[in-house]
Formats: sequence, structure tokens, C-alpha cells
Amino acid sequence: CKEQKLELLRIYEDPGISGAELQNRPALLQLLEDAKSGHFKRVLVAKLDRLARDTFATLWIEKELKKCGVELYSIAEPYRWEDPAQRIFLTLISAFAMYEKSRIVARLSAGRLKTAMNGNWPGGKAPFGFSARDKKLVINEREAAIVRRAFRLKMGRHSLRSIASTLNAEGYRSRNGKPFHPSTVRYLLKNPAYKSALRFAGETRPAKHARLLA
Repeated sequence: CKEQKLELLRIYEDPGISGAELQNRPALLQLLEDAKSGHFKRVLVAKLDRLARDTFATLWIEKELKKCGVELYSIAEPYRWEDPAQRIFLTLISAFAMYEKSRIVARLSAGRLKTAMNGNWPGGKAPFGFSARDKKLVINEREAAIVRRAFRLKMGRHSLRSIASTLNAEGYRSRNGKPFHPSTVRYLLKNPAYKSALRFAGETRPAKHARLLA
């Protein structure tokens, strides 16, 4: 940003979350929502595979940003995607990122799949409301109170934006201390972990951890 004399408005992070699933990326979803506001004109990423490791996902994100008049700029691959020839590179780079992701998944998924099929936590960042201990999810009471409050508001037919605003007004914050947004509330409400289930490898399976919701 300093080199190009750009003003850095915000950093969007999904720490500890795989780039394979778009719906599991609250910060990315918030970025796309904020792009509609017209408050920024460029999104910078270190590399395209930091944005997504799926060809179609990368192209879709770039298209959604472009519809809002926002340019996607990769520091490692500084191509101009408006150029037809260079747009081919965007597809190729995304395809190679997807291939590398597939190789990593193939090496790691067998053991994790077996763990998930046995009803245990396969690893990674624990869902909000839980802590991970010895391949098991244990209820984190501080976060669990926020989850239960969000679901009570949902039962009262509040919108995602209304739920986020209410949680923030009541002093609740996300795990990293940031305010809640409609996108993070959406992800929270759709997580099967709260009813003693796990979503892994595209499937939802029964789990051994305690239910957070009745």
C-alpha cells in the first residue's frame, strides 16, 4: 500500500480456516458485503491461493468484486485481469492452487475422516462455543452463552443484521474480540456442532460431544 500510495482501510482475516469452503469464511463474506458499499476500490491479497484454493471460487470472487467496481490485485501475481490474455493466467493460477489443495487433502483427509466418522473432532479451529481437547469438543461456557442468545433471537424472527446489532449492543464480541456481522451470525446459526453433529468432507455426521443447544 505504501509503495502504491494506497490507503489501507481494513484487513479481512479468516485465521485458521481453510480456503476450500466459501461459507466457512466469515471475513471473506463480510468483504464481499462491504464491497457493495463503494467505500474501497481495490482488494489486495498476498497470493491468489490465500483468497481461495478453488478455480471456480476464485473466478466467482473476482467477478463479484468486479460487479461492485472493485479490482482484485495479487501482490505475487500482479496481472491485470481485464486483459483477455492475462485473464488466462488467473484461471491457470487458480487451477494449480486447486491441484495443490487436492494433493494436501488427499494426504491428510484419510486420518481426519476416520476421526470424524468416529464422532470425534477431526482437528482445526474449534467452532465458536467450543474448545478442542484431545480430539473432542468441550463447551466453552462464555462463548456458549453468546450462541444461545443468538439462537433465541433467531426464534424471535430477528434478521441476521438485527441479531448482530443486538449482540454487539449487549456487549458480546467474537472470539477475536471483534463485533458481530450478519455474515458471522449466518455462519454461526448454520453450524451443526451445536446439536452434536459435525460437518466434514461435505457431510454432516453425528458426534460424541455434548449438545450446546437443547
